Amino acid sequence: MNLTESLRMLMRRWYLFFPAVILTMVLAFVVFFLVRPTYERNASLLLLPDSASIPEGGNPYLFMSGLSGVGDVVVRAANSQTFHDSITDEHPGTEVVIGRDQSTASPVIAISVESDDDDIAGVVLTTSIEHVTSTLNALQADEGISSDRRIVAVPLVADDTGVVVQRTRFMITAGVAAVGLLISILTPAIVEGMSRRRRRVGAAVAEQPADDADVSVDVARPSDPPVSAVRDDPWASERERGPVSDDAFRR
Repeated sequence: MNLTESLRMLMRRWYLFFPAVILTMVLAFVVFFLVRPTYERNASLLLLPDSASIPEGGNPYLFMSGLSGVGDVVVRAANSQTFHDSITDEHPGTEVVIGRDQSTASPVIAISVESDDDDIAGVVLTTSIEHVTSTLNALQADEGISSDRRIVAVPLVADDTGVVVQRTRFMITAGVAAVGLLISILTPAIVEGMSRRRRRVGAAVAEQPADDADVSVDVARPSDPPVSAVRDDPWASERERGPVSDDAFRR
């Protein structure tokens, strides 16, 4: 079935196609308003060396070389399953991502929080910043490093308000619309196919009884007896015997 035939089929089955399209639009509209948007907040932490490693009056930002590896260790330790489970249990639907900022070579740890409530996103972001800082301190404390020799994590930026994210909302709405349109097209196609099949079966059935009737008539009609048998029958009438030839009179 090409495009032209498909369009003609949809026009013939408009009473199925157009109501289904309208229903799909209504469902997509309802889903769009039922699915709430999410809010995203981000923060960045910069790792700085200990004060004892910096000369008096020196610039700490000039002594950050070698801290990128420390950032990887802190990220691995901070991404514990226990921490993520605690966030999920306390705030269902909230997602936290902690990782190295790959856009820079500096030892920057990026934290991203996504939640369906902006206030909850702010609370979880603050909790995540404290968690990364405490993880860094705990790792150094376990090694017996004194406070004045420890690497510190300094907050660079932290969002005060969340950014509205419509990605999930649009994806679900688009999925509902796509499924609805597919059903709107398949339903008339299935009905059209069943209708054509019934017409073919009906035409075949209509032809079959006519052939059977001709055969039954031929079978039921007795065959005519031979002419000689009729003429020899003494009880047959003259009309049934037919004209008698001269040879018969001579005999």
